[in-house]
Amino acid sequence: MLYRAGATGYRLAQVTPLKHGQLSMFQLAVTISAQPAPLLTTGEAVDRLNLTGLPFLFFLDADRGRGSVLYHRYDGHYGLLTPAT
Repeated sequence: MLYRAGATGYRLAQVTPLKHGQLSMFQLAVTISAQPAPLLTTGEAVDRLNLTGLPFLFFLDADRGRGSVLYHRYDGHYGLLTPAT
């Protein structure tokens, strides 16, 4: 997941981060998170999002086995982004 953050303006989060030198060359300034995505159910992701107060949470969905993003919607509810099947 690529999102806006940090000194460069962009940050890359990965389910399983690649080691240094394993990424292809890129032109934009990007910081890369060394932390793997946490393995959570959707309910656990909701709890963690509420505890952290962050606008979104990138996580490895325990039920689907794929990366997902949970976020706070403008209307106070949650949104869940999942990969296409």
